[in-house]
Amino acid sequence: MPKEHHEFYDNLNEKISNWLKSKEGREYKWRNYIKYTPHMFKLICNLSLDKNVDDEIKGKLAPVVAYFVSPFDHIPEEIWGAVGFSDDLILSALILKKVYDDIDDEIIDKYWDSEEQDLQELVNNINDSSDQMIEKKYLDKLVDMVE
Repeated sequence: MPKEHHEFYDNLNEKISNWLKSKEGREYKWRNYIKYTPHMFKLICNLSLDKNVDDEIKGKLAPVVAYFVSPFDHIPEEIWGAVGFSDDLILSALILKKVYDDIDDEIIDKYWDSEEQDLQELVNNINDSSDQMIEKKYLDKLVDMVE
């Protein structure tokens, strides 16, 4: 992972960890999904750079990395704090659901760094809950991005 993405990951991990310890974080309904946001970012970055991942798939993953690092997204973190990562997380789950079967399991396992959560189950759970996590108008825009 490039240095700037690694720095973003470290910062993201710290923000999410601190937020999860806060009163808001402890009470947030979707906290058990939001806590995986740094893991999803790292996974998508690494997959988008892996020489064994098809270029067409990398082309689908790269905009998700860009969306993560952009301060201009549908639910900005600067305004909403860690809750603002909901759209980034949902976009990650949407794209992973779309490309999961096209990437070798060994490659995914190599980069998924959470032993406590199965990635495919997490992706399915986030996708199943996404319409409750964010407003429909934002979800529709994210769905359009991956189609």
